[in-house]
Amino acid sequence: MSAIVVRGKRWAVGLDWVDRTGTVAVAQTARRLDYRWIVPREAQTGFALDHPDHDAGLPSLAACLAEIIPVETWMALIEGQGGRWALIKVTQGGVLADGDTYHDRPEPAIDAWNRAAGQGFALYASASLPIDATDLDLDELVPEARYGLTPAPLHALTLRRVAAAAAVLLVAAAALVAVLYAEEIAELLFPAPKPAVEQPPPEPTVRAAIDSVALVAGCRRALRNRPLLLPGWTVQSLRCHAALAEPALAAVAGDLFQRPALVVQWRLEGGRRGSVYREIALTHLRSWSLAQVDATAAWGVEKLPPVMAEVAGDPPATLAWRRALDRRVGPRATRLEYVSGANVQAVRIETDQSLGALAQWLGSVPALEVTVLRRGGSGWQLDARRTSPVELRESVFEARRKR
Repeated sequence: MSAIVVRGKRWAVGLDWVDRTGTVAVAQTARRLDYRWIVPREAQTGFALDHPDHDAGLPSLAACLAEIIPVETWMALIEGQGGRWALIKVTQGGVLADGDTYHDRPEPAIDAWNRAAGQGFALYASASLPIDATDLDLDELVPEARYGLTPAPLHALTLRRVAAAAAVLLVAAAALVAVLYAEEIAELLFPAPKPAVEQPPPEPTVRAAIDSVALVAGCRRALRNRPLLLPGWTVQSLRCHAALAEPALAAVAGDLFQRPALVVQWRLEGGRRGSVYREIALTHLRSWSLAQVDATAAWGVEKLPPVMAEVAGDPPATLAWRRALDRRVGPRATRLEYVSGANVQAVRIETDQSLGALAQWLGSVPALEVTVLRRGGSGWQLDARRTSPVELRESVFEARRKR
């Protein structure tokens, strides 16, 4: 997340766009992934982390640019002042999950442009750039107030705590007044009564379930921060768990067990000298949350952000849930297989789409909990189930959210 200056005006760039609206859903996503700012836009919301370049009201370049481009699917390369570049990609009117990016040098911006130029986008660019694209008239670009950065809304639990704190203060003030008057009366008429022993109220509970969008977004962010390229080694498997429960890691995972985690396994390529490449692997994996390197095998575990979210209402009936998945997931999947268990309705999804695309459309799929996300073949495999909310004490829910 950053800012770019175009025609003397500052614009916000580098937002993460998700097909998610509504105060509760937006607040849950923002709180879980530490987003500070949001930009609502029709059927999606842009999220931005806290950044020195961002302040309230700073307009989103992607959202405002979409207002002056007359087609639904397009890509635009914008040259800003001070050597900064912005690349925006929009499909069917929606900003792609990885479609709002910025660069401090022209080379990576041009490379990203060239990689995507043949994918069906209408091409637009600043008039100063010598590339084959329609020139943008940036004098028409207006910083619309509705697309300015606004603080992310408070989560329902936060609001509830503010209200509870206010209620406690009000009760305390009323009790103080009552005590003062009671003491005056008691001095004249009655002896001091024994104070009543108050029983503490029962702790509130929260209905919680796995937020699939948070799992995919956390997995994607971890893969950005932990590159998988390990010279001399080949990735054997890659999995993102909503709750790490692999038996082989139970004895060594420690505090990471039953928490969201990325697990990657490598094997040493044939003919390599073990001692040299073992040192390479040890150096590479030193920054991971947990890792181990043997003669021909290595693995690493990286903690992911919390994925439990507060939910309201009950999931749809099984047939309605399956019809919704067939309609919304079927066209995006290469395989969709239902697995019926004794107490749960499960589904296995395979897709060749990117994690960015997954994060974008999973938010529109009702009552779907992704428990494991694994890399396989040429795409991703999702082990998922119909949402099964659990009742948690509020303190337990908060502890899981902060882990």
